[in-house]
Amino acid sequence: PPPPAAVPVPDSVNVTQGGIEHATAGRITVTQGGIEEATADVIEVLAGGIGRAEAGRDVSVRVGGIAFARAPRVDVALGQVAAAVTDELRVRLSSASFVVARVAHIDRSLVQTVIAQRVRIEGRAPVLVVIAKTVEGELRPLLDWRGALAARA
Repeated sequence: PPPPAAVPVPDSVNVTQGGIEHATAGRITVTQGGIEEATADVIEVLAGGIGRAEAGRDVSVRVGGIAFARAPRVDVALGQVAAAVTDELRVRLSSASFVVARVAHIDRSLVQTVIAQRVRIEGRAPVLVVIAKTVEGELRPLLDWRGALAARA
């Protein structure tokens, strides 16, 4: 039998309502909808959600959420990300559960755990656990060494 023909990847996929299981494209935009698994060069979520997002360049969330994001840049504003693996993370007025990044910028957001080479904290940004080579800004951990000892006891 002849080899299967390559399936062309569309330039863009736009989900405006409802949802789909899988999407692969050059650019994916989700507006008031959802995708279970998305793979693209650029992924943008506007008032929607994605279960797993993998991007070659950028993942951007505005008033939405992503369960897992992997990309060179992840930017979340007024949204949520459960887990992210990235070179550069920006979280503004949002929340993140677990982040591994080279550089993390946290601005007035709640972050449970961040592991990074460099973390920049701006505004009131409570962070439960920070593991970083360098921390800039005003860090207000939710749990300091005294609280950790008390919790362990």
